Amino acid sequence: MVSVNNINFGEGIPKIGASVTEEDQKSVIAAADIMVQKHVDFVEWRLDYFKQLENESVMNETLRRLNMSLEKLPLLLTYRSKAEGGKGTLPKEKIWELLKKYAASPYVDMIDVEVFAGFDFNESIDGYINDNVIDEETESFIADIKKSAVVVGSYHDFDGTPEIIKIEAALKVMDLLGCDILKIAVMPKSNADVLTLMSAVNEMSEMVTKKPIIAMSMGKLGSVSRLICESYGCAATFASVGQASAPGQIESAKLRGIIGTLHDIRK
Repeated sequence: MVSVNNINFGEGIPKIGASVTEEDQKSVIAAADIMVQKHVDFVEWRLDYFKQLENESVMNETLRRLNMSLEKLPLLLTYRSKAEGGKGTLPKEKIWELLKKYAASPYVDMIDVEVFAGFDFNESIDGYINDNVIDEETESFIADIKKSAVVVGSYHDFDGTPEIIKIEAALKVMDLLGCDILKIAVMPKSNADVLTLMSAVNEMSEMVTKKPIIAMSMGKLGSVSRLICESYGCAATFASVGQASAPGQIESAKLRGIIGTLHDIRK
């Protein structure tokens, strides 16, 4: 269990997050205000959409105002690269500089780190499976971020669903690197792909790690993975409030109702 501003990830009903993808300060704050009204549990600010990212004073003021709007809701800061389905074009080194700078902000609670950024995913996973190799530079970066923020280690595959052994290995690598919360999102091409993700996460949550896991099978085909996330060991999922930030997201109120009903049945 990881506690962030009284929100306990990995305890009780799965938590629901929503992403702010607006391009300017005024729109970012307005979107956050709506999310508070929709009673989400945490908010992700997608920096890869923000047009004034290089203006430090605007960034700091936006974070301050977000903090006021969100009150005690946790804020997750994310810069999603194009390689993993985002809008971001900055090189890895610049992304790390950005994340490290704002992880130190008193207004930021969590930082998303793409743990395989700059590497070929399959080569990295094969290196871990065959030789237990993890990247020491990434491990050191995560340790630095953890001094001031909770780290959400992430991997996104918009092209397909890796085989089960690779999904499990990816989550194990995140765990070994020191990430506090483990996140993976993949694109299914069949119902079997959806079951592959759910089976891998179930195995991890029951047999390998007690750290919270966020896992989603994307698109319409994978939307069921968001609805029954608690059943296979997920601590949280993402919903849409207005514009969806990923394919297959479900409107927050609908998702909360279904997750709540299933949670009550499981008691």
